[in-house]
Amino acid sequence: MTDNKYRLTPKEAQLKIREIAQYGFITPGPHCQKQMRKRGFDFQDIEYLLKNCKIVNPPEYDNDHDDWKYEAIGHVIDGDKATVITVIVSHNKVFCVTVMDK
Repeated sequence: MTDNKYRLTPKEAQLKIREIAQYGFITPGPHCQKQMRKRGFDFQDIEYLLKNCKIVNPPEYDNDHDDWKYEAIGHVIDGDKATVITVIVSHNKVFCVTVMDK
């Protein structure tokens, strides 16, 4: 069962993720780190994308982890398009599940 109490709208999530990327903590998970290496991205690319991201789709609920996942869309430092799947863990921490290039 999903808990809509902690579900943010795309606009709310966009503002929160940008704020966390600027002032809080970004944690790339193991799968994200593997995909970063595979795609030639580094932490600065993820940080840059999240500071400037757009969230256009509603979040997806992850039953296995009891979390809302948000699709952060943007560009990395060199201008390439990418998407980071994120989970807002707390008021100052975002967890990166994976990164995909477009």
